[in-house]
Amino acid sequence: MENNPGKYISFLHRKGQIYWNHCLQDIDVSTAEYPVLIQLQRTDGISQEELANNQGIDKSAITRVIQSLEKKNLIMREKDGKDRRCNRIFLTAKGEATRETIERSRLGWNERLMQSMTEEEKEVLCNLLQKSVESMKEKS
Repeated sequence: MENNPGKYISFLHRKGQIYWNHCLQDIDVSTAEYPVLIQLQRTDGISQEELANNQGIDKSAITRVIQSLEKKNLIMREKDGKDRRCNRIFLTAKGEATRETIERSRLGWNERLMQSMTEEEKEVLCNLLQKSVESMKEKS
């Protein structure tokens, strides 16, 4: 086996894009948008800056995603009551209605990724990936 994690991550990313495009086409959500919806389903009312930080993307990229989700009436932006420079992002009723499809798709993807692994291997994989993510956060 070739010791090149980047190759495997790239392969999984491409397969994931195909999977997510298929799963999300009926609710008109893109692969760039669904992580934001997942975050809002967990933390509705989060600031735009926190969204960008949590997603690991820059402010201009998160602005584009938010604008797209607003046009689709899946989210709404409101100025923070205490800090007018801060935008708070909330799911609309239509955005909330995506929850079941996104959650079912997320669970399906995770099952596909780890279907041939033991519980111990799943735990090891998640721990190693978490370490990789943390080391990338330190570098940015």
